[in-house]
Amino acid sequence: MAKQLTDLQQIMRTSLTDDDLIWIRDVSENRDKKATLGDIFGRTLEGWIAVVNDNWAYVSYDATKKTGRISVNAGGLGKYAIGQRLQFVQNNTTKYAVVIAQTDTTLDVLMLGSSTLEDAAISSAKYSQSFAPQTETGVNFFATLLQGQVDGLPVLLAAKDNESDPDVEAQDGYVILEMILADE
Repeated sequence: MAKQLTDLQQIMRTSLTDDDLIWIRDVSENRDKKATLGDIFGRTLEGWIAVVNDNWAYVSYDATKKTGRISVNAGGLGKYAIGQRLQFVQNNTTKYAVVIAQTDTTLDVLMLGSSTLEDAAISSAKYSQSFAPQTETGVNFFATLLQGQVDGLPVLLAAKDNESDPDVEAQDGYVILEMILADE
């Protein structure tokens, strides 16, 4: 006896991989076919939120400090936060950064790895609330941040259990990036 769709085991989204097979009914050929999720969807990397209705643009870059400024639409204080990870494309190269300061219309960022912020168009912008969102090149956010410097000062990573916990107090001679360990 054939199984009904409702009889099949449900697979959780977090268990899906690019090589999982799916069944497809080709109506034009009146036959069934198989494909992988990667073939069909090109699985999205986990941990990223696409920026919509916001235009990012280059403002400045300091190669010595590896810091730059990006302009964003008004309302940035409600969308972006210090410590968020950023992913964007400039000149066909995917780049990663961390927000280190912000206003309602600008993001100051620490560029990660060998990435630089260029006086060029910014596209495919994404941000992440995750400590280490998935990347195509395996960017090690943790190690990069620990080795990083902002304005010539060492970066300290501070952990909070919940977003509502008090902010970590400023420390003279250091830049503090906070991470939140749990969602509320």
